[in-house]
Amino acid sequence: QLSSLLLFLGDIHIARHVDIEPVNQDNLDDGLQYSRTVDKARVIVRSFEATTQAMYDDGATLLATTQRVRQVELCEAWRGRDESYDALEALTSSLDFNLQIARQNLESLLLIGEEQSNILEQCNKSPIEWRISQRSLVTAILADDALNPTSNDNMYDTSTDDADEILEDATQVAEPVPTQMSPLPPPVPTSGKPTIIPRIDMPAESSLEDEALGLIRTPPRPDKIKAFFGDDAPSHYLISLTAETKPWYLRPKYDPAEVLIDPDGTVRGGTVAALVERLTAHESSDPKFTRAFLMTFKSFTTSEELFNLLVDRFWIQPPLNLNAQELGEWRHYKQNIIRIRVINAMKSMVQDEDVLEKDELGILDRMTEFASRDDVISIPAAKQLLAAIKRTQRGRDLRKMTMNVSGDPPPAPIVPKRVELLDIDPLELARQLTITESQLYQKIRPSECLQRSRQSKTEYHDGVANFIRRSNRIAQWVTYTILCKDDPRRRAAVMKQFIVVTDRCRVIQNFSTMMAIVTGLNSSPIHRLKRSWEQVASKYMSQLQTCEAVVDSYKNYNNFRTALAAVTPPCVPFVGVFLTALTHIQDGSKDHLPAKLVNFRKRQKSSEVIQDLQRWQTQPHNFHPLPSVLVFINEALSQFGDQDVSDVFWQLSLEREPREKEEEKLARYLHESGFF
Repeated sequence: QLSSLLLFLGDIHIARHVDIEPVNQDNLDDGLQYSRTVDKARVIVRSFEATTQAMYDDGATLLATTQRVRQVELCEAWRGRDESYDALEALTSSLDFNLQIARQNLESLLLIGEEQSNILEQCNKSPIEWRISQRSLVTAILADDALNPTSNDNMYDTSTDDADEILEDATQVAEPVPTQMSPLPPPVPTSGKPTIIPRIDMPAESSLEDEALGLIRTPPRPDKIKAFFGDDAPSHYLISLTAETKPWYLRPKYDPAEVLIDPDGTVRGGTVAALVERLTAHESSDPKFTRAFLMTFKSFTTSEELFNLLVDRFWIQPPLNLNAQELGEWRHYKQNIIRIRVINAMKSMVQDEDVLEKDELGILDRMTEFASRDDVISIPAAKQLLAAIKRTQRGRDLRKMTMNVSGDPPPAPIVPKRVELLDIDPLELARQLTITESQLYQKIRPSECLQRSRQSKTEYHDGVANFIRRSNRIAQWVTYTILCKDDPRRRAAVMKQFIVVTDRCRVIQNFSTMMAIVTGLNSSPIHRLKRSWEQVASKYMSQLQTCEAVVDSYKNYNNFRTALAAVTPPCVPFVGVFLTALTHIQDGSKDHLPAKLVNFRKRQKSSEVIQDLQRWQTQPHNFHPLPSVLVFINEALSQFGDQDVSDVFWQLSLEREPREKEEEKLARYLHESGFF
C-alpha cells in the first residue's frame, strides 16, 4: 500500500492544476496577486517534494528494519522485546506525520489553483490556455537562444542534435505528458548530503533455454541493493549474490541443506562438518560466528574431532577437469585462504584458555606435528601457531585478555581512625569491598558458565562458585551484624551504615555487592524488625528504595539490564542475571534441529550472553587497597561457611524483637504517640 501510494503521489502532475512558474503579469488585471499565488504554490510544492522524499526514506528504512525483526523464541525471552519493534513504531509515527503533511500540501495547492482560476476568469482567460501560452513562450525563448546565440559562439555546437531536441520539445509542449515515476524509491542518504550513485552496467547472463525463448535474464545486482539500502545494506545478501556469480569451482563445497541460514545472515543450524567449513570459509570472514563456534563447540563435538576436521579441511583437493588457469584461480582464491584460516582457528584454540582444558593439552603434540610439515611450515601463520604452542607447553597463561586499567591514578583513600564498621567511611568501605569483588569477577571463565547451564550439579568449585559464595557471605554479614545489636537504635545505626554503603556501591557501579547488601537488608530476620526500621530516617529509606529498584527481579531484572546498558567499564555486574539467561536458553530450545543438524542459534545466543559477561572483565576497578580494612572485611566474612544459618538468624531476630500481641502493639503505639 505504501509503494502504491508513493507511485500515485509521484504521478501527480501538479502543473496541470496550479501555476508554479513565473508568469507575465502585464497580461493580467491582477497580475501582482497572481504572482503571489505562484510564489505560495512554489513553496508548498517544495514542501510536498521534501515530504514525499521523507516517505521514500522512511519506507526504505522500514523495509530494512522489518528484515531484522525475528520472533522471540522461548530461549530468548530473557532479552525482552526486540529493539527493532521500537524502531518500527518510530517509523510508523514518522510516516503518519508525513502523510498528514502531504495531504495538507495537496489541499493547499487545490485552494491556490481555484484562486488562480478565479483571477484568470476575471480576465476572460481559460486556465489551460493561459498555461499553454506561457509554456510555449518559454520554450520558444529557449529554442531561440539555442539556435541564435548572442555570445560565446564556441560554447554551443549547432551542428549537434541538441537544437533539434529543443525544437522537438517546443512542438510537444501543448500536450504535456505525465512524468513516469520509477517504482523504486531513491537511495537513502546516510551522511545527510545528497549522493549520486553511478550506474554500472552489468553484463547479462542467459541460459540456453532463455536464449531459445528469446529471453535475457539479468543477474541480481549488488550495486542496486547497496544504492537502495545505503550503509544498512544486508552484507550477507550481497555476499551470497557475489558468490552466485563466481565460477562453480570457487563456491562452497557443502550441500545447502547442510547449513540453515536465517534472513539476517546468522547460522541457524548445520552439520558439524558444514559448520567447520563455514568456520574456515574462503568467501568471507565472520568474526561473530567464529567466536560463538570456538566458545561452544564442545557442546556438539570434541577437541579431537574438531582437530581432525580442520586437518581434513586444510588438505582440500581441487575439483577434477580444471584447466591450468582455473586451477591457478582455485589455489589462489580458495585453497590458500582456507589453509590460513584453518591455522588461525588452531591458533585460537591454543591461545584461549577456555578452549583446551588440562586433560586436553595432549592435542598440542598433534598440532606441533601437523604445523612442522614442510608443506605447512611454509605458511607464515604456521610459525605463529608453533610459537603459541611452545608458550603454552612452557606453562604460560593461555588467555591474552587485555586489561584496560585506567591511566588516571586511583582516588585518595579515606583512612579511618579506627577499623570498626561505623568508623569506616561508607564510600571507602564500598571501595574496599569492590577491590576483592572485582578480582573474583575477573577469574570467572566462560566455560564455567556454560557448564553450569548444561549440568544439574549442586556443588561447584570454580570461579563462579567463589564469586557467588562471597556475595552470600556479604548478605549473611549484613544480617548478623544488625542482629548482634540488642538496642533498636544501635541496630538502626548499622542499617543506615549499610544503606549508605550499598548506595555508594551503586555509584561506583559495583552492582554485585549492592545486590548482596540489599538482600541482607531485605531478609526475613531483618525485614520484620519494625522498631529498628522506625529509627531509620526517610532519606536513608529513599536511598534503599533506589537500590532496590535497580535490582528488582520484575520482568527478569529489566531495570538492571537497562541500567547496565547505560554504564561503561569498570563495573561489577550481578552475575545471576547472566546465569539465569543461560539457563533459559538451555531449557528453552533443543540441542539439535530436524535432520540431526546442530542447533547453532542456541549456541549463538549463549555466546552473546557470555560476551556480555566478558565485557565487564576488560577493565577492573582502580582503587587503592587499605590492608587494615581488607583484613577487617575478610575476618568478618570468614566466620560464615556454606551451611544454612537462616534458622539461627530467625531465632535471633525473635529474641531482639519478640512478636507482639495486638493489645501490646496498640499500647505501644499509644505510648509512642504521647497519649499516655
